[in-house]
Amino acid sequence: MGYPGVVITHSELPDNQWSLLTPEGVFCTGRILSRTEYAAKWQNLPRGGIYYETKNHSNKTNGCVEYYFSMLPCEDVIDLTLKITNLDELIWRQVMADICLMNVRAQNFYDPDYSRTFIATRKGISPVSDFMESPKRPVFFKASKDSASMHFYIGNPFWNITDINITENIVMTQSIDGRWTIGFGWQDICMISCNSDEYHGCHHSNPYLGDIVPNQTAQINGKIYIAQQTPENLLRRFMSEMNTHK
Repeated sequence: MGYPGVVITHSELPDNQWSLLTPEGVFCTGRILSRTEYAAKWQNLPRGGIYYETKNHSNKTNGCVEYYFSMLPCEDVIDLTLKITNLDELIWRQVMADICLMNVRAQNFYDPDYSRTFIATRKGISPVSDFMESPKRPVFFKASKDSASMHFYIGNPFWNITDINITENIVMTQSIDGRWTIGFGWQDICMISCNSDEYHGCHHSNPYLGDIVPNQTAQINGKIYIAQQTPENLLRRFMSEMNTHK
């Protein structure tokens, strides 16, 4: 059994497919709220698209997470909605969901040296390869977020924690021919991570939901673009559509 996920394809890119794993985990300050593997029971939305919801009692805590995720495809973008409900008796501080988009089976996009994978920093848009001082898998934090909910990454030697702060909430990979860009982002995030090995070949864009009190539901919206745009143009579009540039 693996993490709950769905395969994404595009009619004009028949030799490419992506796997979205949602979630690989839910974390808050000092706690793993959910790390259980299960099969998602996807259902159709009345207006198109798909969704699933589940309650997951973590083996590592006494808390209870209710998780809802929906995907609504449009012409060159998929609108995402994530809802997390706190069914615990404690306040969850600085909640983050760990969501993975695998591109290892997207042969026109897979980027083993990070030269076509882009993030936004204070210096502007840059390929991830500019920041590679280690062969390990790089993690970039949002400067405005406390790292307390990112303890799973910080304590894991699988990942390389960089000192580079991202300034926008999206990670993008350009196709080999330069015609297409896939982007994955949210209204607000804690971190972005990249892993280009031959088994995973993925990006993590991890939405930030803030504090969630008992019996409260927090919601955040995101997007996956598969668009005939440059990374620069797609970044501007994302910032406009998600209103992330204050």
